[in-house]
Amino acid sequence: KFEVWRDERTKLLWSDKSTANYNWYQAAGYAKNTADSIRETQFISEPGITHNSIPAHNWEPGSFGFDGNLPLQPANPISVCPDVNLSGAIAAVGGAYTNYAANPETDFKAGLSHPETTWRLPSKSDWGLAEVNGIRKVLPNMDNAFWSSSSVSDSRGNAWLFYGGYGYMNFDYRNGTGSVRCVASSRD
Repeated sequence: KFEVWRDERTKLLWSDKSTANYNWYQAAGYAKNTADSIRETQFISEPGITHNSIPAHNWEPGSFGFDGNLPLQPANPISVCPDVNLSGAIAAVGGAYTNYAANPETDFKAGLSHPETTWRLPSKSDWGLAEVNGIRKVLPNMDNAFWSSSSVSDSRGNAWLFYGGYGYMNFDYRNGTGSVRCVASSRD
């Protein structure tokens, strides 16, 4: 039920869309000490810590989709594209791999996993090349906003997303939710 595409020009494998949406911190696997994360991204991303305001902004929880009671990273941080989180559990689900139970957060990568394939979040450049090479014509489930690993240079609290329904890039706050597709270098 999931499809993986190999871009023949770049030789990158593209996963299907993840079954759930994530904020940028979870999609990119970013979790840092509070002081470092505020300086780097304007958000508190320490694992498991909830907060009720965003540094440098005067927004109320709930405005612009922000819920101040949800941590940007759970207590055991996740990274959707690599196969395991920091505690060694399977990414995004927290379970252990078995041969008899499907795992929705690894199945969307067509069962290709480390050491055969190492997945990562695509960059803004990866999305641009994939658009030129026809990703929206060959992969299903493209009518979503997909996170990239690229940050916005003049606005630390934002990251770039690829809008698959129309084929353009725009940015949004890192604490917002978006879909995830992963890329991996393929071997001939």
